[in-house]
Amino acid sequence: MLNPTRLTVFREVVAHGSFSQAADALSYSQSAVSQAIATLEGEVGAPLIERRRGGVRPTAAGAALAGHVGGILAQMETAEAEIAAIAAGHGGRLRTASFPTAGATLMPRAIAGFRASHPGVDVTLAEGEPEEIAPRLRAGEFDLVTLFEFEGVGERLGAGLRRFELLEDTLRMAQGMWTGERGTEAAFDGHHVHATRLLNSPAPLTKPHPPIMVGGGGEKKTLRLVAQYADACNVFGGPETVHRKYAILAEHCAAVGRPYDEIERSNLQGVDLTPEGARGASAPNLLVDRFGDLADAGVQHIILSPHQVDPATVEAIGSAIIPQLRDL
Repeated sequence: MLNPTRLTVFREVVAHGSFSQAADALSYSQSAVSQAIATLEGEVGAPLIERRRGGVRPTAAGAALAGHVGGILAQMETAEAEIAAIAAGHGGRLRTASFPTAGATLMPRAIAGFRASHPGVDVTLAEGEPEEIAPRLRAGEFDLVTLFEFEGVGERLGAGLRRFELLEDTLRMAQGMWTGERGTEAAFDGHHVHATRLLNSPAPLTKPHPPIMVGGGGEKKTLRLVAQYADACNVFGGPETVHRKYAILAEHCAAVGRPYDEIERSNLQGVDLTPEGARGASAPNLLVDRFGDLADAGVQHIILSPHQVDPATVEAIGSAIIPQLRDL
């Protein structure tokens, strides 16, 4: 690779037609200029300067290089300036991606704030589900992504990538914001999030604060955070899975000194329902039995997610299922 310092020396020698004048222009010694040219000739594998009485001039190879050296040095200066701007946060690009919900709410505000403080950076946003976005992150298509994870489907990020887990910082900040009439008004120093003053005025109408629900059943982290900070949890799975998760939640509650029964417990269930169980769907009585098993496992609320929403399904839920659930 050609050295920019030696190219600069070569340019000055050609421009002045003299080693001594080039040395004066660069504030170098003449021997330093001679050594730089000799080294450059060794790098390109051809003589570049022809020494003649009364001065020097470029050889054919030197003339060819002289025709490019100005552009080469200018491009290198431009590249150095762009790199310096990127390093200072004044240029470059930031390629982001997120799942659709965050793309519609969190990311636009975050990008607007970033652009306000870094107007020279080109920011792009793509959307997709985690299973689509994560491989593209690993392939280098994105610099920053916002994803969600469920137990058992977390991504192995690989070298050069870092995961920022934001849930605990968010819960701790909410706890501080809802303390007292105006929040703690103290500084907050989380794992990844920092604030100078947790102020919440006017305070929320719901007392002591709006309820917090945390979804997911991660046994080491998520359920621990439920025990520490949440008012409700939504755990996925069937009766056996839910029963095991709630037992682990109870252990986390005991570890932090919190009554387990303070936490409302719900379960999300997909529903494929027809009045007579036709077309492979479930009949109302089978769903009631399933929900009864979930109630025995400790579920207090069922969140229904119908596979199809039509008047017949809604009528069946309202008339054939809900009345029986009241007796569970």
